[in-house]
Amino acid sequence: FYCTLLIVIQKKTSRKIMQYHYLGWPDHGLPSDINLMMKLIEVGREAVESKKEEKIMVHCSAGVGRTGTLIALINLTGEAKGASKDKKLSIFRTVRQLREQRMHMVEREEQYLFVYKILKIWLEKAFH
Repeated sequence: FYCTLLIVIQKKTSRKIMQYHYLGWPDHGLPSDINLMMKLIEVGREAVESKKEEKIMVHCSAGVGRTGTLIALINLTGEAKGASKDKKLSIFRTVRQLREQRMHMVEREEQYLFVYKILKIWLEKAFH
């Protein structure tokens, strides 16, 4: 993925925006590179955990399928990070909470299954 620093200036104030652009994830499809996807999740986790006042925005063309999938993975890996092996994670609950905020998050069945697959890989790496 590409990383671009944008500086938006309005009158006398400015705001820095860090944009991460991942081209290997087709609309209605799945990412082509699992390792790059894992890195993108980690970058997202670091942004969430940095406790800065900056807001985090994730968006794809419609803002639901790929967006929901990535946010679900960032949230679930954050929930699992530092937890014991016995910690119970609920992908269903996480996706439901996202859908309460925006309908159709994690839009397709393949994306829902992809959350399971990537979370499994992430957990195996985290606990081994």
